[in-house]
Amino acid sequence: MKKKQDKSVHASALQIAIALALVSLSTVLIASGFAQRSAAPTQNVSAYAFQGGNAYAGEPDGSLPVVVTATGGNTGPTSYLTLQLAFAAINSGVHQGAINVAIVGDTIETASAVLNASGGTASYTSISVKPSGGLARTISGAIAAGSPLIDFNGATNVTIDGLGTGGNALTLSNTTASATASTSTIRFINGASNDTVTRCTVLGSSISAINTAGGNVLFSTSTVAGGNSNNTISGNNIGPASGNLPTKCVMGLGSPSPNDNTNNLIDNNNIFDFFSPTLSVSGISVQGNNDDWTISNNRIYQTAARTFTGTTLRYAGITLNNSTGAFTVTGNVIGFSAADGSGTTTISGLDNEFRGIDANASTTTPTSIQGNIISGINQTSARNSLGTTNSAFNAIGLGTIGSQDGRFNVGDVTGNTVGSLDGSSTIVINATSTTANTTPVIGILDFSSHSNTISNNVVGNVTINSGGMGATVGFRGIYAITDSSHLATINDNTIANITDNIVGNYAMYGIYAAQNAVNATGNVVRNMNGNANSPGVTMTGVLVLAPVAAQPTVVSQNTVHSLSNTVTGGSAGSVYGMDFLLPSQ
Repeated sequence: MKKKQDKSVHASALQIAIALALVSLSTVLIASGFAQRSAAPTQNVSAYAFQGGNAYAGEPDGSLPVVVTATGGNTGPTSYLTLQLAFAAINSGVHQGAINVAIVGDTIETASAVLNASGGTASYTSISVKPSGGLARTISGAIAAGSPLIDFNGATNVTIDGLGTGGNALTLSNTTASATASTSTIRFINGASNDTVTRCTVLGSSISAINTAGGNVLFSTSTVAGGNSNNTISGNNIGPASGNLPTKCVMGLGSPSPNDNTNNLIDNNNIFDFFSPTLSVSGISVQGNNDDWTISNNRIYQTAARTFTGTTLRYAGITLNNSTGAFTVTGNVIGFSAADGSGTTTISGLDNEFRGIDANASTTTPTSIQGNIISGINQTSARNSLGTTNSAFNAIGLGTIGSQDGRFNVGDVTGNTVGSLDGSSTIVINATSTTANTTPVIGILDFSSHSNTISNNVVGNVTINSGGMGATVGFRGIYAITDSSHLATINDNTIANITDNIVGNYAMYGIYAAQNAVNATGNVVRNMNGNANSPGVTMTGVLVLAPVAAQPTVVSQNTVHSLSNTVTGGSAGSVYGMDFLLPSQ
């Protein structure tokens, strides 16, 4: 008799074998998934990506810090370890169409996150980068010197929005402190256009010279006609990374036309804590091959006192140095120590110079400077130059750098304010120069070779203190020294509450036109107080010295009163309401 087989026992053994095989396969998959997240080869972008099996398009799965969804190609959601790898996937065409990049965790970038132009392998219509999950997110890295954290390499229609609502916030930080050109946090290069960075914190530590490419935000060169244009930087906090202060927060240094950078908007940003003890610095530095920018409503300030240790260095809020570019500079606040206009920007050290707005621009299209406030400033300087453009303090300088030229309209739409009229904020300069004829403190200086308009502006509550015996620094409220063939229009300005506490040989002038003819109507010069002991004229409300001017001078309906000079030793000098030296008829 044959023994009956026990089929149930054999079946159970088969099930056990299958189960063991499945456990083994599961272990391999788990180990593989861990390797993908922690130590994948850099050559394989997909090795860093993970797509949740139960995920669906438009729903970030949060497996890694950067989650991409798209309307074409791989629609996702697909997650990546870094922004650099997400951009690499977009560049290779993995994700296409309208692309959303959600930042659901912090990333540490080890190389620049480069986003190329659409076309070729990349194919997108728009890209949106936003934080997600209701928490603050940070994209940071110590990127190689000379490189940006984020590189818009011809990228167009990209928006990075830090939101700042619902707990969402986004910080972009390149912690590399380097003077190497192109060190930056965000760079626009090779035709990057129609891009926006808004409501983010953008931190960097580029310490390059003021005219060398670098800064937290850098508009760079282009191989593409049209340059890096029509971009917006708005509503951001732009300052130092890891305690290393940058020398510039925003910079433009482009390529010659037709590849120059045009129509960029820098609006409503807090720009703060840019400084170097050994280099000149500028909050916004727009150099060659940039045109038609609007710089508006920014707050530019220092949260702590700054001291230069190098000689003849310049601190500037906004620098425009492009002889072929015209700009609109409006509504900016330069000075104070906080975005709310409280406190004081304090600058000291050797023979430093302070400039609120320093401009050299196009001689064909006027640059418009309107409604800016330069106040809340305390400066100590031994600057002792005799050069007109080398004053220790000059709030607004026209044609004062570079080729020293340009056409300008200053305050003809909305007047600028240097200091204040009501004393709510002040400017104090502690001047220590004892050199005879040291260039005075200046509110608005026109050193161009063109006929410009300076109207509706206020220069008030400026105090010059003595830094020692024999100091010689005087004052000019509005100073136009252009060319004998030109006509300066200086109307409806107010220069008031100016005090020079120095006892020495100097002069104070409310409005001073030298060489050029002037139309001066409706101006008010009042409450100027000096302590000069010069043997000549120590104070004048309106002074025109233009004996060879080619055009007639018209001075009408101006008001000058309350001019006072107290003499302590030396000569009494003279105080004039108005003083003219004009061509003979």
